[in-house]
Amino acid sequence: MFFLEARPLSIYGGGGEYVSQDIDLVNVYATPRAIRSAMQAIGFREEARCLRHPDSPHFAEFPPGPLAIGRHPVGRVDEMRLATGRLRIISTMDCVKDRLAANFHWGDRQTLRQAPQVARRQNMDLEDVRRWSRAEGKLREFEAFAAGLEAETQ
Repeated sequence: MFFLEARPLSIYGGGGEYVSQDIDLVNVYATPRAIRSAMQAIGFREEARCLRHPDSPHFAEFPPGPLAIGRHPVGRVDEMRLATGRLRIISTMDCVKDRLAANFHWGDRQTLRQAPQVARRQNMDLEDVRRWSRAEGKLREFEAFAAGLEAETQ
C-alpha cells in the first residue's frame, strides 16, 4: 500500500513545502463497517474518524462519496501511474479549491499558504476558481487570495 511508504508523498505541493499526514480515500464502494474491518485486518486501528497504522506517520480517512469540494461535485478526476498501481486524484484546480474551501468554511489558516503553493506551480485558470468561490458565497475571500497570489509573482 502506497501510504505505508516512509517517504512523504506530495503530489501538487511541488517542492514539498507542505505534506499532509492524512490520506483521504473517498468511499463509493463499501460500507464503513467493511472498510474498518479490512483496514483492521492489516493492522490499522481507529482513532476518532481516522484509521492509523503503528508503522506509518500517515492516517487514512474514508469520507463518503460522491466527492465534492464545498457544495460542488468534483467534475474531473486525474490518474497517476505509480509502481504500486493507479492512483485516482482530484485535479490541480480542485486541489486549490479544496485548500481554499478549508479556509472559507472552517477558518483553517494554514490552507491559505497551501493554496498558493499549488497554484504557483501549476497552470491555473483563476477565473474558474473565482466562479467557484462566488458560488460558495466567498468571492471577497477569493479576491484577497488572488491579490496575494499576484503580489507574490511580481
